[in-house]
Amino acid sequence: MEYLNSALRLYDDDFLPECRYEDWAAPERERLRHLYLSAAGRLAQLYIDQQSWDEVIQISNQTLARDPLWEPAYRHLMQAHARKGNLAQVQATFNRLRAGLQRDLGVDPSTETEQLLTSLVQPRRKP
Repeated sequence: MEYLNSALRLYDDDFLPECRYEDWAAPERERLRHLYLSAAGRLAQLYIDQQSWDEVIQISNQTLARDPLWEPAYRHLMQAHARKGNLAQVQATFNRLRAGLQRDLGVDPSTETEQLLTSLVQPRRKP
């Protein structure tokens, strides 16, 4: 985990932000961005496996600061809030994702994210 934390700390900003509109820089910028998101997702999953909910929330929020529409980070965040017993925050997190996707892309959250929301906020039935 320390390796992943160190790698994420190295990712300060997008590759050559001063060349944001230069076509030649775009492939490397996207490659590095993908590596960052992948590492952040792996780290969040490791924290989930350890039930370190505050760390899941922290890394997910950091990830969303870099990519405000990255659904896996929202799913991690929803899981952490649910495990901490904050179902209102689970719903608020989902609503924030849905609003962003609608506003920026004109789409709804994935079926996977909607199913996760349902599983987290529906009361469990006792047999």
